Amino acid sequence: MISATSVNGVIVHFHVRVSTSYGQEVRVCGNIPELGIWDAKKAIKMQFENNLDFWSADIKLPKSNEDRTIEYKYVIVNDDNSEQWEPEQNHKLVFGAINDDCVINIEDHFHWRDNVLDAFSRATFVGAINSRENPVQSQPITFKKNGAHIQTFFSTNCPYVRPKQVVRIVGNVPELGNWNPKNGLVMRDGCFPIWTANKEFAKSSFPFEYKYVIENTEDGTFLWEDCENRVCPAPVSVNENLIDYVQDWFICPNKNLFKGMGIYVPLFSLRTNESQGIGSYTDLKKCVDACNKMGASLIQLLPINDTTEKGEWCDSYPYRQVSCFALHPVYIDLLAITDKLPAAMKKEILEAKEKFEKYEQVEYPAVFAFKMKYLKKIFKLEKENFAKNNLDKFLEKTGSWLKPYALFCLLRDEYKTTEFRKWPKYSTISPAELEKVCKEKKNELLEIYWIQYVADKQFKESYDYATKNHVALKGDLPIGVNINSVECWAFPQLFRLHMCAGAPPDDFSSDGQNWGFPTYDWEAMEKDGFAWWRSRLTRMAELYHQLRVDHILGFFRIWEIPRETCVRGLLGHFFPSVPFTRDELNGMGLWDIDRLTKPYIRWHILCDKFHGDAEYVSHKYFNSKGWNAQDDYYDFKPEFDNEKKVLQALENDKTLSDEKREHYKYCLFQLIGNVILIEDPENKGLYHMRTEVLKDHVEATKEGPVVYVSSSWNELDEGLKQRVKEEANKFFYERMTNLWVQKAQPKLNILKNATKMLICGEDLGQITAGIIKAIDESAILSLHVQRMSKIPEEDFDDYHKFGYLSVACPSTHDTSSLRGWWEETKATRENFWYNILFRHDACPETLSPEVQEDILKQNIWSNSMWAIFLLQDITSIFPELRLQSADAERINIPADPNHKWRYRYPYKLEELIANDKLNSHVMQLVRDSHRI
Repeated sequence: MISATSVNGVIVHFHVRVSTSYGQEVRVCGNIPELGIWDAKKAIKMQFENNLDFWSADIKLPKSNEDRTIEYKYVIVNDDNSEQWEPEQNHKLVFGAINDDCVINIEDHFHWRDNVLDAFSRATFVGAINSRENPVQSQPITFKKNGAHIQTFFSTNCPYVRPKQVVRIVGNVPELGNWNPKNGLVMRDGCFPIWTANKEFAKSSFPFEYKYVIENTEDGTFLWEDCENRVCPAPVSVNENLIDYVQDWFICPNKNLFKGMGIYVPLFSLRTNESQGIGSYTDLKKCVDACNKMGASLIQLLPINDTTEKGEWCDSYPYRQVSCFALHPVYIDLLAITDKLPAAMKKEILEAKEKFEKYEQVEYPAVFAFKMKYLKKIFKLEKENFAKNNLDKFLEKTGSWLKPYALFCLLRDEYKTTEFRKWPKYSTISPAELEKVCKEKKNELLEIYWIQYVADKQFKESYDYATKNHVALKGDLPIGVNINSVECWAFPQLFRLHMCAGAPPDDFSSDGQNWGFPTYDWEAMEKDGFAWWRSRLTRMAELYHQLRVDHILGFFRIWEIPRETCVRGLLGHFFPSVPFTRDELNGMGLWDIDRLTKPYIRWHILCDKFHGDAEYVSHKYFNSKGWNAQDDYYDFKPEFDNEKKVLQALENDKTLSDEKREHYKYCLFQLIGNVILIEDPENKGLYHMRTEVLKDHVEATKEGPVVYVSSSWNELDEGLKQRVKEEANKFFYERMTNLWVQKAQPKLNILKNATKMLICGEDLGQITAGIIKAIDESAILSLHVQRMSKIPEEDFDDYHKFGYLSVACPSTHDTSSLRGWWEETKATRENFWYNILFRHDACPETLSPEVQEDILKQNIWSNSMWAIFLLQDITSIFPELRLQSADAERINIPADPNHKWRYRYPYKLEELIANDKLNSHVMQLVRDSHRI
């Protein structure tokens, strides 16, 4: 107990319960010198009270007229001096002016990790779904002398409180209502999800018991937390100048955890009365209204960053962004920029709008050219006002990314290409030179600055509208960065430019995928604490409440493909990795490196693939080894020994018909990939197992995929075949998992902690148990696509087993819609019909609205926090809304690198908002599944 004579200044007394083992000690470490300035070696040591694991410590602060904030954590120090820092966010004490000697008694809680409540503390809930409408600001800790009473402050983290609810403190003393919740102390929500309150308590009221209670302000009902009564102990000081501060940690009186429904729409697909050939930033407001009508509380978008290279169809690919920060001009609503458009110009825009809106799909090149033409015209009207009133402030906020982007665009247009390596000037640029050139070209860059200002303003108006209406916006963070982008030009040191990112063969593509993006140089990024990633995520947090991380497995390991030699993804390898050494291979009996690393090609294989052309092909593309007169062996000629060379040769060969050229490419690529091992391109003498080593290729048919066995593997002797099969499984699913998890940890920490966005990982693909565990422990939401099981032995993902911290999404932009999927393969739909829907009648060839609704219900009734559906999957449960064919509902075909991203939803959002039958039915599904 602190005596009256011991007080001189402001004494802060920390009192906390920490479970420790013999030899451990507890310290308080924080942001002020008295707490070691975040150095645990200089932190204040606590005293063990030998009473139920309680520890205490005092520090002395000077009196002050200034406000001040102390942040701190508790640290457990082991007997070997290793440190275990308290998890989750810092404790925070906010002081007002204190000019009297006093004791501030902190009754604290050691923070524990709670992934669910951490999720509720993110911007999805705090900033949108549960955002407070009229927040009451918290009071700082101040001292007011009152001999008979003790000023008592409370603080707790209660994130799961709906907008029409408040938190009260109810207890067994008059100050807390004597257990009557109606008279309990109402807490302030100005720092939501932190709730605070303060009140003068009679000294005779101590110690007291209390609980936190949530009140529904609409119906007057109360929800009590389900735990033993909390206890505030008697004062630690006999001094009259005492402040008591009770700081609790996570609480959650709401028993039923939040579950929500969301809609999944590319921005370009939206259609409203105001659309101009493509969805616009302002159309999101109508999308929010549609969500409120049908009970959805989230809108998931595809990337909306600028992709402009040529203004052609290739730019329609939203993941091929030329900037990770700049927004795409094509989504700007021309008619919403200013109300001072000349009548003639407005008439021209309206006429073009009418023409474009007649198209069933997005005509990207034409719409982009139209938007840019009129943006230039409107800029001439707005230029002077922008330069005078908005430019400096906008540049101050965004200049770190806007200046490099604007200069890149200017040089792109001047040199007619984004391939900056070909630019005659500024093909490389330093930060100092970039700043210098931007100053010199300020007037030329003004239009680009203005376009970004308009795009940013329009999107943020929609963001604010969504927030106000309690609908969260979910963005999409692409795993890759365009090789011809601002980032690769201005920050080349952050990328492995000689490699391409992609994916091994999966349900999306049997040959794997080569996205063409350079991979990240994580070691270079880590040198400055991942500053580029922090900036990128901070920018996204300005736009979204929640984030889908595309291919989150790439943060553990990325599938790297040599840029100079490969077209497909098949011949890639994971990076980082633990490839085989020659000694390891010899120990496995895999000593014949030429046989295992060179394409296995024999005469009978050429005959199987090329039939009557085998003789011509053998002479044109191969050298005979002359080992076997009846069934000879072959090597590729040097001019055809990789995919890039083959592709170039076939494109230059004008003697071939288009059909034969495609067939030759298909078969020659198969032969190039007919290997067991791949030598590491950067470390000679080390070898990777080829992915899907048992397969030659897969052909899709209406009856289901047909798998052709690899002849390179199949024609080994039986002992080696079995050894390769076993070692391949270990290589991809066991050998490297620990390395991947270790390397991913700092990256996942940045993803999660750089902002308050809720992070959801797209974790489909070749995944190990160790990676699944790491994602679960990180509190990053995983993704469940019912048709794509994460367990190799199972055909479908069991919706009964979806974890709470996950997203259920039966279709994505990379898959067919539910209707399209049903019609793809007979074997798959029959398997689902009989074994998942438990039907016993004949399986239909097309998906009826009733059965489609059953599939939606399985996902919406899952335990996942979020059930998110493509808009077309929702509305096509109504026969009258099936305006498009099943194939026309598809957004992307990942196996086609030249796919045109042009999907347009067939109905205007205003039509959906007015459709009472649709909205009442979907709303009932949402209510029945408790997702509202």
